[in-house]
Amino acid sequence: MKNTLPGLLMAGLLLALTPLVSGAEKAVGLEGGGFVPSDTTFREFFKEGITEGVSFHLRTRQGFGLLFLADYYTQTRTFQRENFRVTSYPVSLQMMYYLDESPRLSPFLAVGVSGLWAGEENVTTGRHIGLSAKVGLGGSAGVEFGPRYWRVRPYFRWSCVTIPGQVAVQGLNLSGYTIVVGANLNFGQPKKPAQPSP
Repeated sequence: MKNTLPGLLMAGLLLALTPLVSGAEKAVGLEGGGFVPSDTTFREFFKEGITEGVSFHLRTRQGFGLLFLADYYTQTRTFQRENFRVTSYPVSLQMMYYLDESPRLSPFLAVGVSGLWAGEENVTTGRHIGLSAKVGLGGSAGVEFGPRYWRVRPYFRWSCVTIPGQVAVQGLNLSGYTIVVGANLNFGQPKKPAQPSP
């Protein structure tokens, strides 16, 4: 049941948003930020690192939105004269809710599914230690601001992509949080819902 919960949650969110998509604002963007792993052992070995990626979102006049994120993260650490590298490709699909309808300054909250493809390798010997994919829950909170056709999005993002007692990639737990800044190019503005005829 725990493994199916993220998929069921996202299916419900998408179903709820489907009737609103046709009148939504679309936006694409580039993002970058600092990733802080929640696992102490991982953080002590690989330290914090920079993540970068792309985003796509829909926004409706009703205050709802859909956010898709795809990132790239890699860190290398030397241990006993050997170099170890971890590489991950986090992705996330989240339902957004804007606390203010103004397109110029819009705080928002989001929740949905986060997942990753990740691998660890010994760069010195060329031996791949592990490769795995995992899905869990994630969320975001932040604000968008700027003119009509482009906006800046500073926000806080968290992910929980491991089941307690297990690991995503042999000894690695890549859950954590990220402080992100994104720049988005917008296409149109969210349309007002149709008014019923008198």
